[in-house]
This record gives sequence, structure tokens and C-alpha cells, in this order.
Amino acid sequence: MRMANLGFQEELQCCDPRFFAVWNPKKCRWQIRLWNVAHPTSWDLKSMDSWLKKSQLHHTVCFRNDEYRDVGYKPLDQRTLFTIRKAVKDSENPEVTAREVDEHNEKIMLDSDKEVDLICNDLAKRLWHLNEEPTIYLGGN
Repeated sequence: MRMANLGFQEELQCCDPRFFAVWNPKKCRWQIRLWNVAHPTSWDLKSMDSWLKKSQLHHTVCFRNDEYRDVGYKPLDQRTLFTIRKAVKDSENPEVTAREVDEHNEKIMLDSDKEVDLICNDLAKRLWHLNEEPTIYLGGN
């Protein structure tokens, strides 16, 4: 079984000792997995069936598009470690994450309210000018 280099594994295990990085040949992607067992053996790492059964997927390392779909291979590097550290930190501090999400949602709502106000003002001006156009009197009574 193809494993990540020792330096990367050590840095990964600083986040959580149960983490390990392994190449999944079926998906052709690096995966960061989390052991479900307390003391995995060296045989567990060598057998794909064993590590699939005794661990859970934490993160698949790949490039993602705007719709968060897998669009290509991505090597293991410091960006991967940063992503994992951030995910671990966010899971340890759910109130901080919730506050950040609330702030972001509030900003989106304010931006959309401003956009709606601009559209309404533009529409109101157009309707006012439509009703205020001078009528042409062609004579008669």
C-alpha cells in the first residue's frame, strides 16, 4: 500500500494521532483517514480491505470546483496540512465556527438587501417617469 512520506505523516499526526494518509488506488486520490481502532497494526496499513474497515474517511485530497466536485489530482503538501488543521480546529471550537457562519450569512443578507433596494428604486423611478410623461393635447373642446 502506498503511504505518504514520513515527514507528512508526522505533521499529520500532530493534529490527531489517529490520522494517516494513504493512496486509494480505486479513486486515484490521496485520502486522510482516521483510525477507529486504538492500536492499528502494520498489517492494517498493508491491506486496503483492512484500513477501509478499521478507519473512516476524513478528507479526500483533490482539487474542487465551485460546486465542490472533485476535478483533479492534488499532491500532499502544506496546503493539505493547513486544511486539516483548520478542520480539526473548527471541530474543536463549534461556537467560533457558528459565529463566523452567522457573520458571513448576515453579510450576504445585507448585500442582497442593498441589491433589492437598488432594484426597487430603479423600478420606482421608471414607473414615476412613465406616469409623468406629458400628454399631447391635439385640440378640441
